[in-house]
Amino acid sequence: MSKKPFVSIVIPTFNRADQVRAALKSVLAQTYPEFEVIVVDDGSTDATESALQPFLGAKSNRGNQVRYIFQSNQGQSAARNKGAEAARGEWIAFLDSDDVWFPEKLELQVKAIERFAGKSWACITDARWVDDGGTDTTAFQRGGRCYEGTMGLDHDALESLARIRDPFCVSTLLVHASVAKEAGWFEPDVKFAEDHDFLLRLSLATPFCYVNKLLCRIDQSSSPEGSQCRPWDRVEVRLRGWQAIQEKWLKLDSKLSASARKTVIHNLRCVHSAWANWYLEHGRYDDARNALRAAVGYEITAGLLIKWALAQVAPGFARKIAPKGHHAGIPSGPSSRGQSRPELATAVTKIELAQ
Repeated sequence: MSKKPFVSIVIPTFNRADQVRAALKSVLAQTYPEFEVIVVDDGSTDATESALQPFLGAKSNRGNQVRYIFQSNQGQSAARNKGAEAARGEWIAFLDSDDVWFPEKLELQVKAIERFAGKSWACITDARWVDDGGTDTTAFQRGGRCYEGTMGLDHDALESLARIRDPFCVSTLLVHASVAKEAGWFEPDVKFAEDHDFLLRLSLATPFCYVNKLLCRIDQSSSPEGSQCRPWDRVEVRLRGWQAIQEKWLKLDSKLSASARKTVIHNLRCVHSAWANWYLEHGRYDDARNALRAAVGYEITAGLLIKWALAQVAPGFARKIAPKGHHAGIPSGPSSRGQSRPELATAVTKIELAQ
């Protein structure tokens, strides 16, 4: 590349006045100079605009202009898409407003896309992964990725994303605008794991290259005590969103590899089985039986047949032993971000009835 790529950085935010300032400062501290920043405020009711005022209008000493766009609350997907529409750069990066970048993030990614020019149009990096439960690991470790070397190509991204073992985070992504547009950007109607959905579709459009270094800090902490519950904190929202995504992927059909399609079918069995757990927990036995019929339609296992039989003849007992509060195959946060399926055993049968 004779000319250095110009990067548009999109930061969607909602009621995160303090966090978005930290995110923006981490962008302005980048060692790579060719970028603009677009902060899309998705209808914040706190002091977000005031907190950003010192950064707006003026340019930094390297000419990196910060733009602020306010829209009525429409969700993170719509905010990201709005920023992408306003972007002037040929390459686009996203940063969630509760995450931060390390200074060399963009510089090393640009080196990677230059190294793999013509082979890859999307680059991801490793990230430090923390939450308020004491987790402190990396995205690649959580996703089971053991890359060799500092930079390389990942030809197996589709399989990894389909298996929910997702080492890729949108906050580490750098993607060519035309390829992201071809993939379809973010789905506004999907309110949960919309970034995972986008990354899988993007993996169909281009191999991913990677930088095997910690270049981002991902904060997966839960909502502060006393704050408004986030939609995805509710199990039924996660189930509904994950089901919609899997059904959407299944419709891709010929674009999926045979193994990826098999994985998606497996995921749909898991999500309907998880719905059955939720319905049993809430005493909705007819809905539980319907969910189990749907699960069996995708894939039959011994544990699933046992749960189906118990729901038919002894739904009250099935309710007592069905796992509660967490569900196999369903990510537990705003994105999959490396979530793996938890072990779900019951004290009575020691069979994974969630399966």
